[in-house]
Amino acid sequence: MSQAASAIIFLAVGLALGAFLQWVIFSPTSRKAHRKFYVDIGANNGDSITSFLGYPKPNGFGNMEPEGAGGGWTVWAFEMNPRHVPSLQEMQKRMLELGAAAGIELYAPAALSVAEGSVEFRHDRLGDLEGAMSIVKDALSADNGPPEVVPAMDLVQMFRAAGVSEADRVIIKLDVEGAEYEIIRHWARTGLLLLIDDLHVEFHASNPQIFGREGPAHDIAARKESAIRWLLEDMSVPGTHIHYHS
Repeated sequence: MSQAASAIIFLAVGLALGAFLQWVIFSPTSRKAHRKFYVDIGANNGDSITSFLGYPKPNGFGNMEPEGAGGGWTVWAFEMNPRHVPSLQEMQKRMLELGAAAGIELYAPAALSVAEGSVEFRHDRLGDLEGAMSIVKDALSADNGPPEVVPAMDLVQMFRAAGVSEADRVIIKLDVEGAEYEIIRHWARTGLLLLIDDLHVEFHASNPQIFGREGPAHDIAARKESAIRWLLEDMSVPGTHIHYHS
C-alpha cells in the first residue's frame, strides 16, 4: 500500500473517531444512561405500585399491569391523603428489600398540581380510606368536613430538575378525581407530554369547570367532547375538528 493511500485511510479513521467522540461527549442522550421512571399520581395505599413492579395483591386497589417487573425502575408516588402514608411507607420498605425498584420516592401527603405551593383537598367520605378526594372544588358527589391543606408539586419542574429527557422511559398513572384535565393541559403546554411513553388516566366527568354543575350525565359523547374541547382550548392546536360516531 502506498504512503498516500495509508495517509488517506488514517485520515478517514481519524475523522470517524473524532465524530464518534463528539457524539458521545455532546449528544444529550449519551451523557447519561437510559433511565426508567414510573410516576404514580394518586397512589392511594400503594397497591398500584406493587402490582406494576410485579407483586400484585389479590383484589388490590387499582392494580396495574406488571410492566415494571424485573426491577430497574425509579418510582415517584404522589398521595395527598395523610391517612395512606403508613401503607405507602410499608410498601416502599418491602419493595426496596425485594430489590423490585431502583428507588422509590414518596411525596405524601402532597398533591400533584400545575404549580408549586399548597392546595386544599376535600373528602366525599371523611375518614374513609376508600372515599374519593379531590383538589377540584365541587367535584365530589358530597363534601364532608373542612378541607385539608397539603403541599402542591409540579411534575414539569420536577422533571426538569431530574433531567428527564426523551431518552428515558416514562410511564405515568394519573387518578386525581377531576383534576386530570387541568394537569394534562399543563403538561401539553409545557411539552412534558412528549416525554411520556405510556399515560394511564382515569377520567372523571365530575369537574364543574368543564361539565357544569349537572353536566350531560347520560350523554357520554357530549361529556367526551366537552373534555376534549377544554383540553385543546388555548393550546395552539390549529385545524382541530371533533366529531363522534355513534
